[in-house]
Parts: sequence; structure tokens; C-alpha cells
Amino acid sequence: SGTVGGGKQRGNFDLRVVASAPESAPIAQRIGLEIPELGSIQGSGNLAEESGAVRLSEISLEVGQHRRTGAKLSGEIGDLLRLRDVNLNGSFRAESLRHLSPLVGQNPPEIGAVTGTAHLTDRDGTLGIEKFELQGGEPETLRIEVTGACDDIRSLGEIGVKGNLQAKDLSLIGALFDAHLPPIGPVEISGLVEGGREQAGIREMPARLDKTHFSGEIEGSFAPGVRPRLTARLESPSIHLDDVGLAARDGDEAVSSPPVAEPPGSETLPFDRLRLIDADLSLHADRVVGRNDFRGERVDLSLTLVDGDLAVGPVTLTYEGGSFTGSARIDARLDPPKLSFDLEGTEMHLGRVVGQFQERPAVTGFSDLSLNLESRGGSVDALRAALRGDASLAIHEGQLHVRRMGLIAQDVFGNLYGSVRQSVAGTTRMIGRGFTPDTGRKAAAVPDTRPIQCFAGDFAIEEGVAKARVLALDTGEMVMLGKGQIDLVEERYDIHIKPMLKRRSLLEVTIPLHIHG
Repeated sequence: SGTVGGGKQRGNFDLRVVASAPESAPIAQRIGLEIPELGSIQGSGNLAEESGAVRLSEISLEVGQHRRTGAKLSGEIGDLLRLRDVNLNGSFRAESLRHLSPLVGQNPPEIGAVTGTAHLTDRDGTLGIEKFELQGGEPETLRIEVTGACDDIRSLGEIGVKGNLQAKDLSLIGALFDAHLPPIGPVEISGLVEGGREQAGIREMPARLDKTHFSGEIEGSFAPGVRPRLTARLESPSIHLDDVGLAARDGDEAVSSPPVAEPPGSETLPFDRLRLIDADLSLHADRVVGRNDFRGERVDLSLTLVDGDLAVGPVTLTYEGGSFTGSARIDARLDPPKLSFDLEGTEMHLGRVVGQFQERPAVTGFSDLSLNLESRGGSVDALRAALRGDASLAIHEGQLHVRRMGLIAQDVFGNLYGSVRQSVAGTTRMIGRGFTPDTGRKAAAVPDTRPIQCFAGDFAIEEGVAKARVLALDTGEMVMLGKGQIDLVEERYDIHIKPMLKRRSLLEVTIPLHIHG
């Protein structure tokens, strides 16, 4: 309704416009927007021509039910055709994230209502968001608070966003992005995001994951025609291994992880994804804390990824007189990709290291470990078949907890210790899951623990077959020497063990074992 001028005022008009629609999604699609169906649309405004410009004033637009799930817009646009002199205020409310599932994933967590406001203006000559706020959820589940501004929404110019995220655990955050994250928490992340379309960074970023605190900076560059790049420098006064999923929590038997189906051995692995982004990441921690009194000092980790060439390390850790250094590399530029892995550990407290993953470690003691492996292939089968390198492990001042090692190990040691009491020489052959002496005699009871005065194992690996160069165990009363090989491709082993008593009597003999299968 309104008036349209004539005569000298020809072309001038002053109209009151009222519009409505029963559904919001089809209307949004007409202007190129994909939104969930929020309900009816009700809108009104005054449309008038003034000094050659079309002015839209007293704008009132309501979508859905604002008290439940919906949005409101009010304000004016001084020059509608040129989109100038804009002064708009908007707000929205979602009673539940599930009402916004097309925007936040199919199964968002239930965190309660989410609300937001924004002020859109071009008072400085460019159309931008002078201020916006977003908040929602509950601290005991997941809470989001964001405030900020964007000086040019057309070109996504300079932005400044300050945010805070609190969650009961990581699984709730993962649900927002359709990702499975472990239920570790509580989580709190804060930060100031600054930048624009091609480059942005997070400053003043304190974060907490249960007992572990982080701080640092993250930058990302996203220039057109150039591979995206992510740079991060993080520090922590103390990393708790159970907080980052590298150790079982107290009372757990093993590290919890999501059920992941092992890919078929012949299936091509997605190494090509390493060429989607470049990265340069580093992490420093003053201490590392685990369960069973595990304490580490000075941890440094670095990761670089350039055009599909991923290098991790060196990763260094010192603790209780021992040290650990490791590195890995995946070069996806080659066809087939090349993988390498190096690990060196000296005087490692084996019980405390393994105790991060198992409640009751089967082997304890001080150990030296060395792994130098490499392979090439695009699938698990190909990598196994091409695996080559060296692997060695030495243990001293340790204990062997036989009953914690599984049925096969119990059978082996039962026959070894039973054989020294037998007066008839023979051989022992593995049948199914057990071992039975050729004499038909029943193996002796398995001892609960045996001392490890010294263990040494050294393997040469070629084309997926690990051949023992040295295999020896000294338990104080017996020395066991071994030889043989483990075929990783066929998943078979063929090991001969010869036990020898340190103090022998006339009626005591030892029986060699042949373990294969």
C-alpha cells in the first residue's frame, strides 16, 4: 500500500510492503542460501524513493518462532540498489542444535539453546559486521561464547574474533564435526582469532584438557592457487599422558580408542591426502606425567609436511636417567610412497613405560631399544613385504611375569621349566595353542615370576622376514639361547630355543623347544 508520484513527482513512490510465506527453506534457496526449515516468514518495511535512491526503512523480518528456533532482522538500508547506508540488527535462537542439523552435522550433541546477535553496517565505507555475539549450551555439557567483528563481509576482510569453548569431554566437540574423539575431559579453549580470507592466526590461546594446560599460537594461510599451510607453536608446563590418549587412565586395562576396522591388506592407503596441506608444528613440554609414577623431563616434538613429505621428529624425552629419541618420515611424493622409522631408547624403565598401556605389565626392568626400519608400498601388504632394517632390545635387572603373557607364553615356560626335571631327552613341538613334550609327560606348573638378569634380542629384517642374529635370556638359574625367524608377510614364526642350566646335576637334563606356526 502507498503512493506513486505523478507529474513533477513522476517515478517517486512511498510504499508499505508486507510479505509472508508458510515455509522458510524454499525462499532461502531462491537467493542461494541453504538453511534448515525454520517455519513461516513474516516481513514488512517502508520502501521509498528519496533523492534518486531507493530507501528501505523500518525493516522487520521474522523467520520461525524466535522464542524457540528462529531469527529476527530489523533496521534500514539507505540505498537498497547500491547496498549503501546499511544499518541492520539481527538475532537468532535455536532451541537445540538438532534444529540446525543441516548446518552442524547430522548428529550434533544436545547442549541446550544457542543464541546470537549481529550488527551489520557500512559506516566506514565497507559493509561489515561491527559486532557479533554467539553463545549457547551449558558448562556441564558444552558451552560456546564468541564475540567479534569483520570489517568487510564481501571480501572476508580483517576479522577479530574472541572465543571460549568449554566441554565435558572431547567427544562432544567431535560430534559437532562428525568426528569420533575420545571421551577425555573436561576441555576448555580460549583464543583471539585475527586475520582475513588468505591468512588468519590464533593468538593468546590458553587451552586445558583435563589436567594438561597448553598455550601458544596457530597461523593458517589460505591464498588462492596455493596449498594451504598451517603453522603452530605450542607449549605446556606438564603433559599428562592419559589426557592426550597416550596412556590408560587409572583403573583401565588398556588405552581406550574408538573401534576402527583394520583396512584390508591389499587396500590402497590414502597417502595422497598428505598433499592437501602443508604444516609446520612444534610442541615443547617441561614435564610428562603418567601413571605408575612415570615422570619425564623436557619433551620436544616437531612435525613438518611439505608437498606430501611428512617428517615427524626428532621427538626427545628424558626421564629417571633414561632417554628416548624417535623420528618418522612418510614421503608420498614417491611412487610407491616410502616410509622410515627410527627409535632409540636407553635405560628405559620398561615396567613404567609399558605400564602406561597395561595395568599389569608382563615384563619389567631397564631396557635399551633400537629400531631402524624402512619400507615402500601403497598398502599394508606391500609395506610388510618390503619391510627391511634392524631391531634390537636388551633388558637387565628385570622380572618376567609369566602368567600375564598369555596362554602360549605360559605353555612355553611351563615346558622349559618342566623339562629340567625330566630325565629323558626329547623335543617339544607346538600343537595348536599348546606345547607337549614328545615323551607325553605333562608340563610342570608355570612359575608366577622369573628374574631377568639379562635379555638380548637382535633381528635383521629383509623383505618382511625378521631373522634372529642374537636371542638370549638369562634368568639366573637358566640360560636360553634361540635362533630362527618371524615371517611378517605370512604371519608365521619358526623359533628354536635351547635351555641350559647354570648348575646341572646328574639326573637333570634340558629339552629344546621348537616353536612354529
